[in-house]
Amino acid sequence: MGLKQKDIAKALNISQEAFSIRLNPKTYEKNKRADPFKYGDLLVLFKFLDATDEEILRLLRL
Repeated sequence: MGLKQKDIAKALNISQEAFSIRLNPKTYEKNKRADPFKYGDLLVLFKFLDATDEEILRLLRL
């Protein structure tokens, strides 16, 4: 798909550095943040990635 962290970060209205931190599992081992993405973030990501309704429902049930 050719996406870069900075592209997705821009869609989420955060910096590339902040997005990189959210992708780092060590951040969550230290209980600094409960989940990397809030529900609203997921909706933005789904739209940005052109996810189908079926894909969204499947992913939200995980």
